[in-house]
Formats: sequence, structure tokens, C-alpha cells
Amino acid sequence: MSLSNGVSGLFDVSPYINKGFFKELANEAYVKLVKVDSSGMGVCWPNEQDFSVDTLEAELIK
Repeated sequence: MSLSNGVSGLFDVSPYINKGFFKELANEAYVKLVKVDSSGMGVCWPNEQDFSVDTLEAELIK
């Protein structure tokens, strides 16, 4: 992913998929449903899992 501040890299969801709220992220088809949230400050999925831009930037694999 590329952030508006020019930072880019991969965001690995695997550390989160064993946590109850994020378990649906183990399903590749579900992961592909990701969208930028309505505030433009993160990403989200249909069942309200989300990551803020701060989390994304801190954990990008460069």
C-alpha cells in the first residue's frame, strides 16, 4: 500500500487474525473487500474491522 505521505510497503494482517474481532481476515476473499474508510484515515472491511493510518504506517513492511 502507499500512504498519502509517500510511505509505502506491505501491511501484514497475520499477527491479527488469531484475535477474535479480526478472525475474518484469515479469509483471503474477505481481505480483498478492504476499502479506505469514510474519513480517509485508515482502511476497513464490511464487518467493521479497521486499521488507522497510524497503525498502518507504524507496521508497514518496507
